[in-house]
Amino acid sequence: MSQYLGSSFLGTSFFGGGQSTPPATPFIKVILYGKSIVDKLRVSQKVYTLPELLAINITDTLMWDSDTLAMCEFNNTTSAGNVGDLGSPLVRFDIYRKEITSSLSTKVASVASTITEYVDYTITRGLTYIYEIFPVTATKVCSPLVSNDILADYFGYYLIDESDSTVFWFDWDVISNSMDIEEDFTTYNTYTKYGAFAKGNRQYYKTSVSALATNTSEQTIAELDLLKTVVSNDNTKLWKTRKGQIFRVKTHGYSQSQLDDGIGSQPYKIGFNIIECAEV
Repeated sequence: MSQYLGSSFLGTSFFGGGQSTPPATPFIKVILYGKSIVDKLRVSQKVYTLPELLAINITDTLMWDSDTLAMCEFNNTTSAGNVGDLGSPLVRFDIYRKEITSSLSTKVASVASTITEYVDYTITRGLTYIYEIFPVTATKVCSPLVSNDILADYFGYYLIDESDSTVFWFDWDVISNSMDIEEDFTTYNTYTKYGAFAKGNRQYYKTSVSALATNTSEQTIAELDLLKTVVSNDNTKLWKTRKGQIFRVKTHGYSQSQLDDGIGSQPYKIGFNIIECAEV
């Protein structure tokens, strides 16, 4: 982390706020004037007061916020060159996630350098996460951008087709049958007091669910057709329960029936089968 020893950056003093922030123009180079020891550098458009600077802990993780213009890491070398020059263009961003109580990060995705938005469907309800986004070039992995704490808060049942980000939320008149485990277990007759048993490695959940096709009584034929298409296709999907569990599943056996013939809008209840097929 940087130690500031009276250096000034582009006309703005690190100690005190007497000088103004430079105009919002692209920076092509960072120049530090005066004595300083720098390993990591965060360029901010905010002018910090002396108490704010003294409150910064040199071991704090650099956070990218709305005032940040650039971040770089010197990696114990005497020169970092131009802040914007990584040697080669960005090719992707690697996205990692960790629970706030854990020191272990898990890679959740790699996206193209042109992507500006990513949706993580695999979070667990009730947990708080931090995301680290690593810029990657052809030759190096750069220091990450670190998110604020994010609390995963949702309710209901969700069927998610990640291939096109189609999401169905079920929370009206839901009937979820028991989650049964399918497993290999064989009993052999040995003609003794106890039999012999064999247990294989196969173990996965399967269940079925029925609910109103949408969370309103006003359904369209297009909505029903889309739901039927999603349930019937061969894509691997995510199934999220009210409890917050997440399963990677295949779905089949779509059915639909009228909820009540006495309701003029004729809302339909749908049903389908769910089979766990892979780890999340």
